Amino acid sequence: MFEWNAIIGGLAGIISAVAFIPYIRSIVKGETKPSIATWLVWTLVGGMIFASYLTAGGWTTTIWASMVYVVAPASIFFLSLKYGKRDDLKIRFVEKVCVVGALLGILVWFITESTLIALAIFLLIDFFGAIPTIVKSYYYPREENMLTWMLSFTGSTLNLFALQSLTFAVAAQPIYMFFNISITTAIMIVGRVRKV
Repeated sequence: MFEWNAIIGGLAGIISAVAFIPYIRSIVKGETKPSIATWLVWTLVGGMIFASYLTAGGWTTTIWASMVYVVAPASIFFLSLKYGKRDDLKIRFVEKVCVVGALLGILVWFITESTLIALAIFLLIDFFGAIPTIVKSYYYPREENMLTWMLSFTGSTLNLFALQSLTFAVAAQPIYMFFNISITTAIMIVGRVRKV
């Protein structure tokens, strides 16, 4: 039987991956200054989210975009070490809280053996890791690549239509990514309008 969910999920993964090409180019050209804190947290926590997502039953049609959100943040993090935004103490504090939270999430996962609890913790930590980029997107919206965020929004929206089930294990990460990307993109647009 032909599964539209699989096609849509694959397309969501491709668009999500392509979204990072203009972002990487704009980083190297000095137009985009990624938050080191955010991309470190998204790299560490993204790997944990992916692992807990798979273990909880997330190996579905939405897996492709989920894979992108492990590989791409790691690439951006390494680029941000050279080209990124130098963060203030508050952002470093958020970074530390998120890394400690990720380690606690691993401990909770180990103790409770509940991938669902671990997935919830990692998604919450991931959101806290997004705060530096959300704030920067408002105050310095031109330091983020709008094409990347719009493509990421498109990929995360398509990924919602790829969902085969609305159980927490399968739907939590795609729904979270949609809202996270939507909030950041909307705030960036508001920041750009405010600067005009």
